[in-house]
Amino acid sequence: MNTENKKETQLQFRSHVRNLFDEILSNMTRDTMAVKIPLKVTYGILQSVAQRASQLNDPILNELMMRLAMYDVTDPSSKNYDQKVVEEISRKANEYRNAQKSKS
Repeated sequence: MNTENKKETQLQFRSHVRNLFDEILSNMTRDTMAVKIPLKVTYGILQSVAQRASQLNDPILNELMMRLAMYDVTDPSSKNYDQKVVEEISRKANEYRNAQKSKS
């Protein structure tokens, strides 16, 4: 197989941050209530990071935000989810990685 035509496959895990935080918050006990506010603050910070990442439009950063489901269009549980956008973000990140490998 020609290496130029070979698709690079790589196992990538995703973490749905909002769902993770919601799950933690919904299962709090009196003993764990101390983390409620830090979790909410952390999620707010991550939302700001995602907004800035979309402004910067860095392919690797966009892919990371997608893997955390921080972009509405890349969140499978969102009504605005768009598989084509997910594929485009992944494609651009892979192209960027390949370009970086070519330089070295």
